[in-house]
Amino acid sequence: MRRCLPVTPIAAERWRGEYFGNRDFSGDPLMVRDEGAADLNFAWGLSSPSAECGVPSDNFSVRWTRTIAVIAGLYRFTATGDDGFRLLLDGQTVIEEWREQFNQTKSVELNLSAGKHLIVLEYFERYGSATLKFNWENAPCLVKVAGDRWRGEYFANDKLSGAPTLVRDDGNAFLKFDKWGLRSPNESCLKATDNFSVRWTRTTTFPQGFYRFRFTADDGVRLFIDKQLKFEAWRDQNTAHTVDLELKAGNHTVVVEYFEHLGSALLEFNWELHPCLTNVAPDHWRGEYFESNDLTGNASVIRDEGQKDLELSFARNFTGRTNTQCLTREAFTARFTRKVTFAAGTYKFTLISAPRTRLLLDGEKLLDQWQSKGTQPAMIEVAVTAGNHQLVVEYGKDAGDGAVGLSWEPVVRALPVKRK
Repeated sequence: MRRCLPVTPIAAERWRGEYFGNRDFSGDPLMVRDEGAADLNFAWGLSSPSAECGVPSDNFSVRWTRTIAVIAGLYRFTATGDDGFRLLLDGQTVIEEWREQFNQTKSVELNLSAGKHLIVLEYFERYGSATLKFNWENAPCLVKVAGDRWRGEYFANDKLSGAPTLVRDDGNAFLKFDKWGLRSPNESCLKATDNFSVRWTRTTTFPQGFYRFRFTADDGVRLFIDKQLKFEAWRDQNTAHTVDLELKAGNHTVVVEYFEHLGSALLEFNWELHPCLTNVAPDHWRGEYFESNDLTGNASVIRDEGQKDLELSFARNFTGRTNTQCLTREAFTARFTRKVTFAAGTYKFTLISAPRTRLLLDGEKLLDQWQSKGTQPAMIEVAVTAGNHQLVVEYGKDAGDGAVGLSWEPVVRALPVKRK
């Protein structure tokens, strides 16, 4: 088979294109040619890149190689392919889209040192239309952002699609963009004053606990924590929102997505430890207070009720208040949960309630005064194995004063007296 080779050597700063009659670069290339020094832009469609050199119209591959000389800075590399493509820079794969696909576009921003760098772009065509485009540009509107600071990616559309026209460091404080109004966030790099979108990403260390996240947005907004969608109001609006979440201790990646449609643009976002929900250690009484009559729904208040015996009194005006009004009903239900380490033995549990209560040990109901509304202490003796056990007291309070309590003690049996 005829091979088409260049008459003169191809300079290193120009694209050297090697075309193979298979999809995996096996054997010698059917054609090697000088592709010039401009951006690559091939729309072969259903035709062969070179039928005269024996390159097929389907099931072929190409490897382009070139050395570029750059000044130090951030650069964006963008490739579009039908079908697969991958980009290697100085021997490292930085884009990998090696599969059958229709006109997929992929971009990557890389910080390059001053000097020469080797680019290798590989491509394969399976069936149907064949397309390959590739370019790079110095990116004065794109900056590298540390992971613990807000990376703001700004898009010249309201769908977060394509590559951002602006990437900037938006600091490590809460997001507060209340001055945009009818202007662009950055007139030099983002011309749009309407129909733009932004994605902010930041990794932050959180102590374990409950958090309240707050938004004020004009227009749409979404919140992701560790890639999980936690809140969405993706619509035209000028509204404040809150969402309450429990987070484990450690690093969490927070992503806020936003779009502006028409008119004024505004985005504010912050969080705080929840004013009504407290993180409680397993060996303390975790008090969950509900505005329902049957312990249903989300708890309006979670409090640490201590490590001693459960002993609580509720005056007529009790509201479970911490820093703000948390429980609005005088009548409520509550669940108190605690892990306790017992020595093996028999224990007497004393339950005080006014008016309704239940006692459970490891999920088994020991005492139930929910329907009878008992006002006198209830007692029960239970054999308990050594180790950790879960105690749960469920309580219902009507209007007026109320109280609930639980205590326990080992049962000591007197030994019989031996007669001589």
